[in-house]
Amino acid sequence: MAQAGRVTEGQRQTFFAAGEWMHRNLGTEAILLGGTDLFLAFAGQNCGFPVLDCAAIHMDAIHDRAVGQ
Repeated sequence: MAQAGRVTEGQRQTFFAAGEWMHRNLGTEAILLGGTDLFLAFAGQNCGFPVLDCAAIHMDAIHDRAVGQ
């Protein structure tokens, strides 16, 4: 995904199935997306469980620091 810059539907469904399984069977409250390329699979999608995109959080903090907030 990172090299291609895109995600296949099969890859997306693999991530969604794993997250759904953890949410349902382990009581996971949210899935943390730690890879910077994972947004390719999750952006604009309803995966059925809470997701926190760590890269987006970091980018927001960098932006806020750069503009003096």
